[in-house]
Amino acid sequence: MFGLCTTLYTCIGGLKAVVWTDSLQAVFMYGGVAALIYKGLAHPRVGGLNRVFQIASESGRLSEIWRWNADIAQYSSIWINIFSGTIWWLMFFGVNQLAMQRYVSLPSVQHARGIIFCTLLPFVILVSIVSFVGLLVLAYFHNCNPLETGQILETDHITILFARDVLQPTPGLFGLYVSCIMSATLSTLSSGMNSMAAAIYEDFLKKRLDGKITDTQAARINKLIVVLCGLIATALAFTSESLGGILRVCMSVMGAMSGPMVAIFCIAIFFPRSGVISCVISFIVSNILMAIICIVNYYEDPYKNLFLSTNTSVIGCSGLVKNPHNFTIRQQPDYDAHYGQPGTLWISRLSTHGYPLIGFILMFAIAIPMSTILKEKEMKNTRHLTWAGRKDPIPVAEQELDHFLKEIPNNFNEKSNH
Repeated sequence: MFGLCTTLYTCIGGLKAVVWTDSLQAVFMYGGVAALIYKGLAHPRVGGLNRVFQIASESGRLSEIWRWNADIAQYSSIWINIFSGTIWWLMFFGVNQLAMQRYVSLPSVQHARGIIFCTLLPFVILVSIVSFVGLLVLAYFHNCNPLETGQILETDHITILFARDVLQPTPGLFGLYVSCIMSATLSTLSSGMNSMAAAIYEDFLKKRLDGKITDTQAARINKLIVVLCGLIATALAFTSESLGGILRVCMSVMGAMSGPMVAIFCIAIFFPRSGVISCVISFIVSNILMAIICIVNYYEDPYKNLFLSTNTSVIGCSGLVKNPHNFTIRQQPDYDAHYGQPGTLWISRLSTHGYPLIGFILMFAIAIPMSTILKEKEMKNTRHLTWAGRKDPIPVAEQELDHFLKEIPNNFNEKSNH
Protein backbone atom coordinates (compact mmCIF):
# COMPACT_ATOMS: atom_id res chain seq x y z
CA MET A 1 0.00 0.00 0.00
CA PHE A 2 2.82 2.42 0.92
CA GLY A 3 4.63 1.68 -2.33
CA LEU A 4 1.57 2.19 -4.51
CA CYS A 5 0.51 5.44 -2.80
CA THR A 6 4.03 6.85 -3.01
CA THR A 7 4.35 5.87 -6.66
CA LEU A 8 1.07 7.64 -7.44
CA TYR A 9 1.82 11.05 -5.91
CA THR A 10 5.47 11.00 -7.01
CA CYS A 11 4.41 10.26 -10.58
CA ILE A 12 1.80 13.04 -10.61
CA GLY A 13 3.64 15.77 -8.69
CA GLY A 14 7.33 15.14 -9.39
CA LEU A 15 10.03 16.81 -7.29
CA LYS A 16 7.70 19.55 -6.03
CA ALA A 17 5.32 16.94 -4.61
CA VAL A 18 8.24 15.08 -3.00
CA VAL A 19 9.60 18.23 -1.32
CA TRP A 20 6.22 19.43 -0.04
CA THR A 21 5.15 16.03 1.26
CA ASP A 22 8.56 15.55 2.88
CA SER A 23 8.08 18.84 4.73
CA LEU A 24 4.64 17.84 6.02
CA GLN A 25 5.79 14.32 6.85
CA ALA A 26 8.67 15.73 8.91
CA VAL A 27 6.12 17.35 11.23
CA PHE A 28 4.46 13.98 11.82
CA MET A 29 7.82 12.27 12.36
CA TYR A 30 8.97 14.70 15.03
CA GLY A 31 5.50 14.84 16.58
CA GLY A 32 5.13 11.05 16.78
CA VAL A 33 8.54 10.49 18.35
CA ALA A 34 8.04 13.38 20.81
CA ALA A 35 4.66 11.96 21.90
CA LEU A 36 6.21 8.50 22.40
CA ILE A 37 9.03 9.90 24.54
CA TYR A 38 6.68 12.03 26.66
CA LYS A 39 4.22 9.22 27.33
CA GLY A 40 7.01 6.69 27.76
CA LEU A 41 8.80 8.66 30.47
CA ALA A 42 5.50 9.13 32.30
CA HIS A 43 4.68 5.41 32.23
CA PRO A 44 5.18 3.61 35.58
CA ARG A 45 6.95 0.65 33.95
CA VAL A 46 9.59 3.00 32.53
CA GLY A 47 10.06 4.79 35.84
CA GLY A 48 11.33 8.16 34.66
CA LEU A 49 14.55 9.48 33.18
CA ASN A 50 16.87 8.37 36.00
CA ARG A 51 15.75 4.74 35.79
CA VAL A 52 16.13 4.76 32.00
CA PHE A 53 19.83 5.67 32.20
CA GLN A 54 20.37 3.49 35.28
CA ILE A 55 19.16 0.36 33.46
CA ALA A 56 21.08 1.33 30.31
CA SER A 57 24.26 1.64 32.36
CA GLU A 58 23.80 -1.44 34.55
CA SER A 59 22.88 -3.67 31.59
CA GLY A 60 25.98 -2.65 29.65
CA ARG A 61 24.22 -0.80 26.84
CA LEU A 62 26.12 2.46 27.35
CA SER A 63 29.51 0.79 27.78
CA GLU A 64 29.05 -0.91 24.40
CA ILE A 65 29.52 2.49 22.76
CA TRP A 66 33.03 2.89 24.17
CA ARG A 67 34.77 -0.18 22.75
CA TRP A 68 38.22 1.04 21.72
CA ASN A 69 39.54 -2.14 20.10
CA ALA A 70 40.60 -1.28 16.54
CA ASP A 71 39.92 -4.80 15.20
CA ILE A 72 37.58 -4.63 12.21
CA ALA A 73 36.44 -8.23 12.85
CA GLN A 74 33.98 -7.37 15.62
CA TYR A 75 30.37 -6.28 15.75
CA SER A 76 31.07 -2.61 16.46
CA SER A 77 33.53 -0.22 18.09
CA ILE A 78 33.98 3.51 18.49
CA TRP A 79 36.57 3.55 15.67
CA ILE A 80 34.24 1.72 13.32
CA ASN A 81 31.42 4.12 14.15
CA ILE A 82 33.58 7.23 13.61
CA PHE A 83 35.42 6.35 10.39
CA SER A 84 32.84 4.12 8.74
CA GLY A 85 30.01 6.33 9.93
CA THR A 86 31.65 9.35 8.30
CA ILE A 87 31.67 7.59 4.94
CA TRP A 88 28.09 6.39 5.50
CA TRP A 89 26.75 9.89 6.05
CA LEU A 90 28.92 11.34 3.27
CA MET A 91 27.11 8.97 0.96
CA PHE A 92 23.69 10.14 2.15
CA PHE A 93 24.37 13.87 2.29
CA GLY A 94 27.27 14.27 -0.13
CA VAL A 95 27.04 12.02 -3.20
CA ASN A 96 23.64 10.36 -2.97
CA GLN A 97 21.24 11.13 -5.82
CA LEU A 98 18.47 11.82 -3.31
CA ALA A 99 20.47 14.67 -1.79
CA MET A 100 22.11 15.89 -4.99
CA GLN A 101 18.78 16.28 -6.75
CA ARG A 102 17.67 18.68 -4.03
CA TYR A 103 20.94 20.63 -4.09
CA VAL A 104 20.93 21.21 -7.84
CA SER A 105 17.28 22.33 -7.75
CA LEU A 106 18.36 25.37 -5.69
CA PRO A 107 19.32 28.65 -7.41
CA SER A 108 23.00 28.71 -6.37
CA VAL A 109 25.82 26.82 -4.65
CA GLN A 110 25.53 29.16 -1.65
CA HIS A 111 21.89 28.15 -1.19
CA ALA A 112 22.87 24.46 -1.39
CA ARG A 113 25.55 24.92 1.28
CA GLY A 114 23.12 26.80 3.48
CA ILE A 115 20.48 24.09 3.27
CA ILE A 116 23.06 21.48 4.31
CA PHE A 117 23.88 23.40 7.48
CA CYS A 118 20.18 23.97 8.15
CA THR A 119 19.57 20.23 7.86
CA LEU A 120 22.34 19.11 10.21
CA LEU A 121 20.88 20.23 13.55
CA PRO A 122 17.33 18.88 12.99
CA PHE A 123 18.77 15.61 11.72
CA VAL A 124 21.10 15.20 14.73
CA ILE A 125 18.14 15.90 17.02
CA LEU A 126 15.97 13.34 15.21
CA VAL A 127 18.63 10.61 15.33
CA SER A 128 19.31 11.34 19.02
CA ILE A 129 15.68 11.16 20.12
CA VAL A 130 15.08 8.00 18.07
CA SER A 131 18.08 6.41 19.79
CA PHE A 132 16.68 7.53 23.14
CA VAL A 133 13.45 5.69 22.31
CA GLY A 134 15.54 2.51 22.31
CA LEU A 135 16.56 3.20 25.91
CA LEU A 136 12.90 3.74 26.83
CA VAL A 137 12.00 0.39 25.27
CA LEU A 138 14.78 -1.26 27.29
CA ALA A 139 13.49 0.20 30.55
CA TYR A 140 9.90 -0.80 29.72
CA PHE A 141 10.66 -4.43 28.78
CA HIS A 142 13.69 -4.97 31.03
CA ASN A 143 11.78 -7.25 33.44
CA CYS A 144 9.64 -8.95 30.79
CA ASN A 145 11.34 -9.31 27.40
CA PRO A 146 8.66 -9.94 24.71
CA LEU A 147 11.18 -11.93 22.65
CA GLU A 148 11.54 -14.36 25.55
CA THR A 149 7.82 -14.52 26.34
CA GLY A 150 6.93 -15.16 22.69
CA GLN A 151 4.84 -12.01 22.22
CA ILE A 152 6.95 -11.12 19.17
CA LEU A 153 9.37 -13.05 17.00
CA GLU A 154 11.38 -10.24 15.36
CA THR A 155 13.34 -7.45 17.05
CA ASP A 156 11.91 -5.02 14.47
CA HIS A 157 8.51 -5.37 16.19
CA ILE A 158 9.56 -4.44 19.71
CA THR A 159 9.22 -0.66 19.30
CA ILE A 160 5.74 -1.05 17.77
CA LEU A 161 4.70 -3.18 20.76
CA PHE A 162 6.07 -0.53 23.13
CA ALA A 163 4.24 2.26 21.28
CA ARG A 164 0.97 0.31 21.35
CA ASP A 165 1.17 -0.32 25.10
CA VAL A 166 2.19 3.26 25.97
CA LEU A 167 0.14 5.31 23.51
CA GLN A 168 -3.06 3.33 22.96
CA PRO A 169 -4.69 4.35 26.32
CA THR A 170 -4.72 7.95 25.06
CA PRO A 171 -7.10 8.24 22.07
CA GLY A 172 -5.36 9.31 18.88
CA LEU A 173 -1.74 9.06 20.03
CA PHE A 174 -1.06 5.59 18.67
CA GLY A 175 -2.51 6.73 15.36
CA LEU A 176 -0.13 9.68 15.45
CA TYR A 177 2.80 7.31 15.93
CA VAL A 178 1.60 5.08 13.08
CA SER A 179 1.44 8.18 10.88
CA CYS A 180 5.00 8.96 12.02
CA ILE A 181 6.18 5.58 10.71
CA MET A 182 4.18 5.99 7.52
CA SER A 183 5.64 9.47 6.99
CA ALA A 184 9.20 8.21 7.30
CA THR A 185 8.43 5.38 4.87
CA LEU A 186 6.66 7.57 2.32
CA SER A 187 9.38 10.23 2.50
CA THR A 188 12.16 7.74 1.77
CA LEU A 189 10.24 5.96 -0.97
CA SER A 190 9.16 9.10 -2.80
CA SER A 191 12.65 10.59 -2.74
CA GLY A 192 14.17 7.36 -4.01
CA MET A 193 11.68 6.90 -6.83
CA ASN A 194 11.99 10.48 -8.05
CA SER A 195 15.78 10.35 -7.89
CA MET A 196 16.00 7.04 -9.73
CA ALA A 197 13.77 8.35 -12.49
CA ALA A 198 15.86 11.52 -12.85
CA ALA A 199 19.14 9.57 -12.85
CA ILE A 200 17.95 7.05 -15.45
CA TYR A 201 16.64 9.78 -17.74
CA GLU A 202 19.69 12.06 -17.39
CA ASP A 203 22.31 9.32 -17.73
CA PHE A 204 20.78 6.99 -20.32
CA LEU A 205 18.02 8.74 -22.25
CA LYS A 206 18.58 12.50 -22.30
CA LYS A 207 21.48 12.56 -24.75
CA ARG A 208 19.79 10.15 -27.15
CA LEU A 209 16.45 11.97 -27.08
CA ASP A 210 17.82 15.52 -27.02
CA GLY A 211 16.06 17.57 -29.67
CA LYS A 212 13.78 14.67 -30.68
CA ILE A 213 10.94 14.97 -28.18
CA THR A 214 8.84 17.71 -26.62
CA ASP A 215 8.95 18.81 -23.00
CA THR A 216 5.61 17.08 -22.37
CA GLN A 217 6.89 13.81 -23.80
CA ALA A 218 10.00 14.02 -21.60
CA ALA A 219 7.78 14.49 -18.55
CA ARG A 220 5.70 11.46 -19.53
CA ILE A 221 8.82 9.35 -19.91
CA ASN A 222 9.99 10.39 -16.44
CA LYS A 223 6.57 9.52 -14.99
CA LEU A 224 6.68 6.11 -16.64
CA ILE A 225 10.12 5.47 -15.12
CA VAL A 226 8.76 6.50 -11.69
CA VAL A 227 5.93 3.96 -12.03
CA LEU A 228 8.32 1.16 -13.07
CA CYS A 229 10.76 1.97 -10.24
CA GLY A 230 7.89 2.10 -7.74
CA LEU A 231 6.53 -1.29 -8.78
CA ILE A 232 9.98 -2.89 -8.66
CA ALA A 233 10.75 -1.36 -5.24
CA THR A 234 7.41 -2.54 -3.85
CA ALA A 235 8.02 -6.07 -5.14
CA LEU A 236 11.53 -6.16 -3.66
CA ALA A 237 10.20 -5.06 -0.25
CA PHE A 238 8.57 -8.47 0.18
CA THR A 239 11.99 -10.15 0.03
CA SER A 240 13.51 -8.13 2.90
CA GLU A 241 11.89 -10.25 5.64
CA SER A 242 13.97 -13.30 4.73
CA LEU A 243 17.20 -11.29 4.98
CA GLY A 244 17.11 -10.90 8.77
CA GLY A 245 15.37 -7.64 9.61
CA ILE A 246 15.19 -4.17 8.11
CA LEU A 247 18.07 -2.70 10.12
CA ARG A 248 20.47 -5.46 9.16
CA VAL A 249 19.55 -5.17 5.49
CA CYS A 250 20.06 -1.41 5.49
CA MET A 251 23.37 -1.53 7.34
CA SER A 252 24.90 -4.35 5.30
CA VAL A 253 23.63 -3.79 1.75
CA MET A 254 23.62 0.01 1.80
CA GLY A 255 26.91 0.06 3.72
CA ALA A 256 28.58 -2.23 1.20
CA MET A 257 27.50 0.03 -1.66
CA SER A 258 28.25 3.35 0.03
CA GLY A 259 32.01 2.81 0.38
CA PRO A 260 32.83 2.50 -3.34
CA MET A 261 30.27 5.20 -4.15
CA VAL A 262 31.99 7.78 -1.94
CA ALA A 263 35.43 6.57 -3.04
CA ILE A 264 34.77 7.18 -6.73
CA PHE A 265 33.90 10.82 -6.01
CA CYS A 266 36.94 11.27 -3.73
CA ILE A 267 39.23 9.81 -6.39
CA ALA A 268 37.81 12.15 -9.03
CA ILE A 269 38.14 15.19 -6.74
CA PHE A 270 41.56 14.56 -5.16
CA PHE A 271 43.25 12.29 -7.76
CA PRO A 272 42.10 13.66 -11.13
CA ARG A 273 44.81 11.71 -12.98
CA SER A 274 42.84 8.54 -12.30
CA GLY A 275 41.13 7.94 -15.61
CA VAL A 276 37.89 6.29 -16.64
CA ILE A 277 39.31 2.77 -16.99
CA SER A 278 40.87 2.57 -13.54
CA CYS A 279 37.81 4.11 -11.85
CA VAL A 280 35.28 1.87 -13.58
CA ILE A 281 37.26 -1.32 -13.04
CA SER A 282 38.01 -0.55 -9.39
CA PHE A 283 34.37 0.41 -8.78
CA ILE A 284 33.08 -2.86 -10.25
CA VAL A 285 35.70 -5.04 -8.53
CA SER A 286 35.22 -3.40 -5.12
CA ASN A 287 31.45 -3.83 -5.35
CA ILE A 288 31.87 -7.50 -6.30
CA LEU A 289 34.19 -8.03 -3.33
CA MET A 290 31.75 -6.31 -0.98
CA ALA A 291 28.91 -8.45 -2.37
CA ILE A 292 30.95 -11.58 -1.60
CA ILE A 293 31.57 -10.36 1.96
CA CYS A 294 27.83 -9.69 2.41
CA ILE A 295 26.86 -13.12 1.09
CA VAL A 296 29.36 -14.89 3.33
CA ASN A 297 28.11 -12.88 6.31
CA TYR A 298 24.49 -13.84 5.62
CA TYR A 299 25.41 -17.48 5.06
CA GLU A 300 27.48 -17.95 8.23
CA ASP A 301 25.71 -15.35 10.40
CA PRO A 302 28.53 -15.15 12.99
CA TYR A 303 26.66 -12.69 15.25
CA LYS A 304 23.39 -14.63 15.52
CA ASN A 305 24.05 -15.32 19.22
CA LEU A 306 24.94 -11.72 20.07
CA PHE A 307 22.47 -10.07 22.43
CA LEU A 308 22.50 -8.18 25.71
CA SER A 309 20.57 -9.85 28.52
CA THR A 310 17.46 -8.47 30.20
CA ASN A 311 15.92 -9.40 33.56
CA THR A 312 12.83 -11.38 32.58
CA SER A 313 11.10 -12.99 35.56
CA VAL A 314 7.71 -14.32 36.69
CA ILE A 315 7.18 -11.25 38.88
CA GLY A 316 8.17 -8.90 36.06
CA CYS A 317 5.72 -10.52 33.64
CA SER A 318 2.79 -10.80 36.07
CA GLY A 319 -0.25 -9.01 34.66
CA LEU A 320 1.47 -8.37 31.32
CA VAL A 321 1.12 -11.75 29.58
CA LYS A 322 -1.52 -14.48 29.86
CA ASN A 323 0.89 -17.02 31.34
CA PRO A 324 3.77 -15.28 33.16
CA HIS A 325 5.40 -18.66 33.83
CA ASN A 326 5.71 -19.47 30.13
CA PHE A 327 8.92 -17.84 28.94
CA THR A 328 12.36 -18.95 27.84
CA ILE A 329 15.34 -16.93 28.99
CA ARG A 330 18.05 -16.76 26.36
CA GLN A 331 21.43 -17.91 27.60
CA GLN A 332 24.65 -16.17 26.69
CA PRO A 333 27.02 -18.34 24.61
CA ASP A 334 30.28 -19.66 26.06
CA TYR A 335 32.33 -17.26 23.91
CA ASP A 336 32.46 -13.49 23.43
CA ALA A 337 29.72 -13.10 20.83
CA HIS A 338 30.82 -9.51 20.16
CA TYR A 339 33.71 -10.92 18.12
CA GLY A 340 31.61 -13.46 16.27
CA GLN A 341 31.21 -17.20 16.46
CA PRO A 342 34.55 -19.07 16.52
CA GLY A 343 35.19 -21.24 13.49
CA THR A 344 33.48 -18.91 11.04
CA LEU A 345 35.42 -17.26 8.23
CA TRP A 346 37.23 -14.04 9.07
CA ILE A 347 35.52 -12.08 6.30
CA SER A 348 32.12 -13.12 7.63
CA ARG A 349 33.03 -11.58 11.00
CA LEU A 350 33.89 -8.22 9.48
CA SER A 351 31.64 -5.63 11.09
CA THR A 352 28.56 -4.84 9.01
CA HIS A 353 28.87 -1.31 10.44
CA GLY A 354 32.36 -1.20 8.92
CA TYR A 355 31.33 -2.09 5.37
CA PRO A 356 31.43 1.54 4.15
CA LEU A 357 35.05 1.90 5.30
CA ILE A 358 36.06 -1.47 3.85
CA GLY A 359 34.50 -0.70 0.46
CA PHE A 360 36.10 2.75 0.45
CA ILE A 361 39.59 1.33 1.15
CA LEU A 362 39.18 -1.47 -1.39
CA MET A 363 38.37 0.91 -4.21
CA PHE A 364 41.26 3.23 -3.37
CA ALA A 365 43.63 0.24 -3.11
CA ILE A 366 42.64 -0.87 -6.62
CA ALA A 367 42.14 2.46 -8.43
CA ILE A 368 45.31 4.38 -7.46
CA PRO A 369 47.87 1.66 -8.39
CA MET A 370 45.94 0.84 -11.58
CA SER A 371 45.91 4.47 -12.71
CA THR A 372 49.67 4.64 -12.10
CA ILE A 373 50.30 1.47 -14.09
CA LEU A 374 48.04 2.49 -16.97
CA LYS A 375 49.47 6.04 -16.94
CA GLU A 376 46.11 7.57 -17.73
CA LYS A 377 45.94 11.23 -18.61
CA GLU A 378 43.77 13.74 -16.83
CA MET A 379 40.46 14.27 -18.61
CA LYS A 380 39.93 17.60 -20.36
CA ASN A 381 37.59 20.29 -19.04
CA THR A 382 37.26 18.63 -15.62
CA ARG A 383 39.63 20.75 -13.52
CA HIS A 384 36.72 22.83 -12.16
CA LEU A 385 35.33 19.61 -10.67
CA THR A 386 38.49 18.84 -8.65
CA TRP A 387 39.71 20.17 -5.31
CA ALA A 388 42.60 22.03 -6.97
CA GLY A 389 40.28 23.78 -9.42
CA ARG A 390 37.30 24.31 -7.13
CA LYS A 391 37.44 28.08 -7.69
CA ASP A 392 37.79 27.87 -11.48
CA PRO A 393 34.80 29.03 -13.57
CA ILE A 394 32.62 26.39 -15.20
CA PRO A 395 33.44 26.09 -18.93
CA VAL A 396 30.63 27.23 -21.18
CA ALA A 397 30.72 23.93 -23.06
CA GLU A 398 29.93 22.08 -19.85
CA GLN A 399 26.73 24.02 -19.17
CA GLU A 400 24.23 21.62 -20.66
CA LEU A 401 20.87 22.83 -21.90
CA ASP A 402 17.82 20.79 -22.79
CA HIS A 403 16.68 21.00 -26.40
CA PHE A 404 13.02 20.11 -26.85
CA LEU A 405 10.79 20.20 -29.90
CA LYS A 406 8.20 22.95 -29.91
CA GLU A 407 4.79 21.98 -28.60
CA ILE A 408 2.07 21.90 -31.28
CA PRO A 409 -1.14 23.58 -30.01
CA ASN A 410 -4.25 21.41 -29.96
CA ASN A 411 -6.29 23.94 -31.93
CA PHE A 412 -3.68 23.76 -34.72
CA ASN A 413 -4.17 19.98 -34.99
CA GLU A 414 -7.94 20.41 -35.13
CA LYS A 415 -7.70 22.95 -37.99
CA SER A 416 -5.32 20.75 -39.95
CA ASN A 417 -7.71 17.79 -39.63
CA HIS A 418 -10.56 19.90 -41.10
